[in-house]
Amino acid sequence: MKVKNKNKVDQSTFEAIEKAMDLIIEEFGQNEELHLQNEIDRRRYLYDSGYFKIIKEDKGRCTYPGCEKIAIKSHSIQKSASLKIIAEDNHVSMLAFDYRTEEMKMKRIGVNDASTFPGFCSEHELMFQVFETKGNIESDIEKLLQLYRSCCREIYGNQKSITISRYRHEQYLNFRNLKFKEMFLEKLEPDMLKDLRFDSIRYDHLTTNESLILNQITVAENHLKDFLYPMHKKLLKDIGKGRQQSTFLVSITVDIEIPCCLAGITYISGKGKVIEPIIVNVLPQIGSTMVLFAAPKRLQKRVEWFVRLITRSVFHLLESIEHWILDNSDHWFIRPSVWDYLNDSIKDNIINKFFLEMYSDSNTETMIFIQLRKELIHQFLEHYDPSSEEYQFALTKRKSLIEYLEKNGWGSDDQSPGGMALK
Repeated sequence: MKVKNKNKVDQSTFEAIEKAMDLIIEEFGQNEELHLQNEIDRRRYLYDSGYFKIIKEDKGRCTYPGCEKIAIKSHSIQKSASLKIIAEDNHVSMLAFDYRTEEMKMKRIGVNDASTFPGFCSEHELMFQVFETKGNIESDIEKLLQLYRSCCREIYGNQKSITISRYRHEQYLNFRNLKFKEMFLEKLEPDMLKDLRFDSIRYDHLTTNESLILNQITVAENHLKDFLYPMHKKLLKDIGKGRQQSTFLVSITVDIEIPCCLAGITYISGKGKVIEPIIVNVLPQIGSTMVLFAAPKRLQKRVEWFVRLITRSVFHLLESIEHWILDNSDHWFIRPSVWDYLNDSIKDNIINKFFLEMYSDSNTETMIFIQLRKELIHQFLEHYDPSSEEYQFALTKRKSLIEYLEKNGWGSDDQSPGGMALK
């Protein structure tokens, strides 16, 4: 705190100032969010117009190295294939945070807008035209291109997250210091303020909220520096050479149409229990689903082990995709009827787990693809001999599903459209 006109301040005034400062510091120490207790102040902070302007901003430069042209709206997931396959009435569903109601909600979005970001100029967007036009991804170079634009979208998402968090941090400090100053001055007698002017009155204690914002910035910056920027260069290098050299690519296809599109990041165990990020895509096709992984070449053995682990059965793959949706990626879309089919208890469970995952290490089981599980269990039990391992495995999965549904207040003998009895 700096005081102007010190020569006009007597000892009693200084003592009053110190007492007022001690009181306000003590109050903020007992409640570090004291400046947000008033509902009007809280709403002024949360609904700042500049904050929402940054969130809605969707313009940028082309992400291709050396290109300074304005980016157009690029899809990170094939609109002509994967998105349209899971769409209903040309819409897919996605979880999004409503900043005005402060709630996480599932909303429908048109396929023209789903998965878009300001990624490439019209010239460099043509890189993906070969498989966008024909509607499916086949060759390794096409898979590398798909993973490359997925990486670009992750870069954009993290850069924007940093911009938003930095603005929020500055806004938080300005708002807190303004309220701190106002509350401090209110504790002084009006006569004391006639010949005084206070500058730089601020509260410098690192609060939990501020620490959270700064941590979000650090995490995003490190993710860009340590993984996304290097991976971007490696993918582009391999695309230029027309083969895998700096990266390791894995592609698996299952003969089941999983009603979900995803382009994001998941994590695998590296050496010395280090957690390593890799790029993952889930891309439904007609009657099947392709899952792509990309990682630095040095992680080849780890990725191969990871893929073997999650592809032991289609049920393991479904569980993995649900894990990526809820714990790792913020860029996914599902068929609207998949969400509509779930009861309120399971919907709340999914939303809470997705929203709170960054703050907890919860391992609570959460199932999204209930209908598909029922269909797969039914197929296993119909087509395999009761003495076979496959049949017994399906019985185990049926028991788990029954327990999950009953725990969430949903009878296992459900006969709603698309459902089937499990007992």
